[in-house]
Amino acid sequence: MKTTHTPGPWHLRERPNSGGGHFVEPGIATVHGSGRIPDANARLIAAAPDLLAALEMAVRYLPSVQVDGIVQDTAALKTAKDAIAKAKGKA
Repeated sequence: MKTTHTPGPWHLRERPNSGGGHFVEPGIATVHGSGRIPDANARLIAAAPDLLAALEMAVRYLPSVQVDGIVQDTAALKTAKDAIAKAKGKA
């Protein structure tokens, strides 16, 4: 599948002389403000490529179940697949 986003890794850098905030590089986002919530948002954005890769790997190993002979995704597998689809703009 063709990658349609900026490939990771993404890095968190503090915004110099700004009184707070971060850049997520390369050119991904600028998170304004300082404190717990903006810092957490910046870390989450920077971790997005790693989180997506971890979910894609987990999907390969999360089990499906059979109910009355029909294969169904477990709740964990469905949640992971839904998050991947959302990240890829397919949800």
